[in-house]
Amino acid sequence: MLRITFINVGYGDSILVEELKSGRRIFSMLVDGGNPYDQRYKHAYDSHAGQTPAWRYLQGRGIERLDLVVLTHFHLDHIGGIPDVVKTFPCGDLWSNYVFSGRPPAIDVGKKRRYRPESRMMVHSLRLLAELSDFAGHQNKEIHEMRRNEFNLPLTSELSVDRFGVDEAIYARMDGLVRDICAKGGARGAAVGSGDCAAEDVEAQLFGLDKILNASCAALRLSYRGRSVLLAADLPATYWYPILDAGHTIGADILKFSHHGQKDGVSKRFASAVNPSNVVFCVSEDNPFHCPNPSVFSFFDATTRFDATGIVPLPPAWKPHPAHSAVVFEIGDDSSIRLMLQ
Repeated sequence: MLRITFINVGYGDSILVEELKSGRRIFSMLVDGGNPYDQRYKHAYDSHAGQTPAWRYLQGRGIERLDLVVLTHFHLDHIGGIPDVVKTFPCGDLWSNYVFSGRPPAIDVGKKRRYRPESRMMVHSLRLLAELSDFAGHQNKEIHEMRRNEFNLPLTSELSVDRFGVDEAIYARMDGLVRDICAKGGARGAAVGSGDCAAEDVEAQLFGLDKILNASCAALRLSYRGRSVLLAADLPATYWYPILDAGHTIGADILKFSHHGQKDGVSKRFASAVNPSNVVFCVSEDNPFHCPNPSVFSFFDATTRFDATGIVPLPPAWKPHPAHSAVVFEIGDDSSIRLMLQ
């Protein structure tokens, strides 16, 4: 049996994948870690029924180790919980859309500095990315960078994965921005608005990095006993067009909707190519973007079932689920699909 658990980490992604035989867990992987359980986000976790930091949910499920940890990209709502997870649980392989080398930016983004919120969060993300790299180094682990498309990679004898990598041009731009930000931020920590042109430039680069990061995602398509699950991270729908043009399939029974339900995550061509029977939104009821956007549902067949990790209204009844900690799918040995709200 394959179990796919979409953990309620609020507005963020954290997805546990387990293969079980005779009730025994033989493989486990975590894709993304949600927001960090720190001073800024702790209240959001603790004040919303069902929201749970990834490490705590894994402990409650009796996870003792992870065979694979995947970071699709380093926006805070995806990387935030990863350092706590890898420090809490022994883990095997590490995959990431980008491997950090060097020192994180020494930038003061306190409230007195006129940094945009996105730029402040990007500094936090870069520091977590550096922390993950340091951890891997101390553990003598290599983080595998998902740079290219690779198909039908075996994870177990029954479970395989298509790994969709980062567009080369986007990667080059992202890498250049990260290196420049860390070099300038490491050498100069001046306040934005102080008249220091270098500091103003770093803020603009942080904001620019935030804006391209969704397009830098890596994505996964899992296959098990004739069923498929597409974990689309935060990728725009247009990312998939060259893959489709090359003749590759992205069809899936279960789709993790990209970008938490924002409009850029779907198009008619993308939805037709995936043709899912189940769509899951990793989104919180308190998200500031009013996700999922009502327009996205029209791209799917009328028989498609929609679920969300948070308490948000969904068609056909437009009534929110009761509070729950996870949306769980089980693919049986007979290829049947079972859905549970945990």
